[in-house]
Amino acid sequence: MNLAAIARIVVALDPDAPNEFALDIARHLPQSAATELLGLFVEDARLLAHAGSRLAREVVFGGAERAFERPALERQIRAQAAEQRRRFESAATRLGLRHAFHVIRGERLAELVREATDAEALVVTLAARTAALPGWSASALRQIARAPLRSVLFAREGWTGNRVVALLARPEQGAPSLRAAIRFARASLSPLTVLLHGAAGQRVAEVEQWVAAAMGPTALGRSLVLAIGDLTVARLRDVSRDARLVVLPAAHSTSEEAFIDAALDTLRMPLLLVREEEGL
Repeated sequence: MNLAAIARIVVALDPDAPNEFALDIARHLPQSAATELLGLFVEDARLLAHAGSRLAREVVFGGAERAFERPALERQIRAQAAEQRRRFESAATRLGLRHAFHVIRGERLAELVREATDAEALVVTLAARTAALPGWSASALRQIARAPLRSVLFAREGWTGNRVVALLARPEQGAPSLRAAIRFARASLSPLTVLLHGAAGQRVAEVEQWVAAAMGPTALGRSLVLAIGDLTVARLRDVSRDARLVVLPAAHSTSEEAFIDAALDTLRMPLLLVREEEGL
């Protein structure tokens, strides 16, 4: 059964990382108050399969080895799931968010992508200060960024910036990435900065009108539309130093995939990838 739906935001719960702050960021994503946050805990089928092998061993305190006990691992995983549920439901209730919690078993990355395919977004927790993801390899991170999802929020602890920054390469008034950035900025009472690069930089005045009309008096401070010329991750980092969130359109080409990979490695604030043909 596919637990994800259009009215859900799937939150990947990681026993190795604090997930509560991710909900604090994700609460600004929903299109309506009816949207439900689905906390998803994936029991690692590969690890369990390995534990069932006659050759599996574990190292105990003192360095001694012994046969790996699958029942003990099962109990540990169930305890992790119960703790994640407690923390997720407590944080969601505190923030006043509609929520549900599910445990499924399978290959973690594949299950998360599958359950988030029809959802508004997938939320993944990043480490606070480094590029590393608790429990994630660099390869898995890239696969998530490339997955055919409507949007992916890479939540990072300590999102203390002052504004929402959105990169717009193909300016359209209804561009999903622009609409997502505007909605997030309004919901979080943050000013919005829209960065136009390449040929889009010739349409500053036009985009300024869209942003002014959409933002209204809700945002704190003045929203900006800037042409930044040639785009590099270093340039994006420089103009986004005070950002609490950076919104990027999902990649459409190999070069754009490389840019997003570098952004995930380099930037130290939450990132929201939005697929333009689907959007929020």
